[in-house]
Amino acid sequence: MARSGHSNSRQDTARTLPHWLQYQAHRRGKALALRYKYRGIWQEKRWGELAQEVEQVARSIAEEGFLFGEPLVLLTHPRPEALTVSLATQWLGGTVIPLDPAIEDSDLAQLLRQIGPRFLLAEDQQQVDRVLEAGLEEDCLLIYADGRGLSTYRRRELTSYQALRDMGVLLRPIAPLAVPLQPAFRFYQSVPGQGGQVRELSHAALIADGIRIIQTEQLRADDEALAARAFAAAGQVRYLLAPWLIGGFRLNLPESLATRDADRRELGPTLVLGTKETYERLARWVQERLPEPGSLRRKLVDWSLQPELGGAARWLAELLIRRPLRDVIGFTRTRHPLVVGSLPEGDTARLFQALGIHIRNWDDGESWQTQDRAIPDAAPGVLTASGTGSL
Repeated sequence: MARSGHSNSRQDTARTLPHWLQYQAHRRGKALALRYKYRGIWQEKRWGELAQEVEQVARSIAEEGFLFGEPLVLLTHPRPEALTVSLATQWLGGTVIPLDPAIEDSDLAQLLRQIGPRFLLAEDQQQVDRVLEAGLEEDCLLIYADGRGLSTYRRRELTSYQALRDMGVLLRPIAPLAVPLQPAFRFYQSVPGQGGQVRELSHAALIADGIRIIQTEQLRADDEALAARAFAAAGQVRYLLAPWLIGGFRLNLPESLATRDADRRELGPTLVLGTKETYERLARWVQERLPEPGSLRRKLVDWSLQPELGGAARWLAELLIRRPLRDVIGFTRTRHPLVVGSLPEGDTARLFQALGIHIRNWDDGESWQTQDRAIPDAAPGVLTASGTGSL
């Protein structure tokens, strides 16, 4: 895991996210690192394969002129290409700026003007169109993950993720350039009447968070997590992405937000990280599937969820009602039900307690810094030292 009783030279030098990726590739190269759904079928990447692909993409964007300390913007839902491009950017000493793919067009245009990125990953045709309409600079390398509908596009600086990966196979190896105090991620949010706010998370801060949650929650290499929200949420990066790289457990990506609940039921992850709204949504989902109030079956459910049950009654309630309800929301194997920020309250809290799901919260302790303008201009080559979403 993050720290053991003996010294390991590779682990001791793993002070940035790309170095932890290298460590996992060396330590458990053939173990599954990532699973993601594509057109209804689960695909897999092992730690060795993932590290190799990240380096290949890093070689390619370096060949395209990526500078140490430069930002790369993400505009995509969780998908393997977003993860690989993020780590490749950091491999080269760059900073990843994840934007929520649901961002308003006007806010997107303002952000792109202020950041002025020379590299951007867009998920698909819809996001590519939005970026182009926002007035992206002509010299920005616009990378797309899903090429459907883009075959007729003729923009010179438009390329597929697949092409970048393939090109990297032919290029010379490059060692990770990231340094611990460098920002690995930068997050933006707009505040009406106050301009904008920014948060930067350095490699060192993320690794400290990752080690802390691994030790506190006693996460293991055989744990599984589901990343169902965009990496534009800082909580996802701090309490899921960093622990995954350090702990070496398996990360799963759903095909889309529409399939996330079905995918969670299918996977039965041991680690669930969400927000208060996540658990409220799941509680509503359970309530909608309960029998009609007043019916005999509903009375049985209500009886089974009483907290004071004990002995044989509790065993029977667990067998007939509680376990099946946990299975409905994909919590059958969940050992680590976590929430970033405030804990659920009221009926939601009572329902999860009755189901034997004891949610633990991780505070979003980093503070946002208010800027005197909407967004600070990017400054490639200049280092500065070092958000939340729901499942």
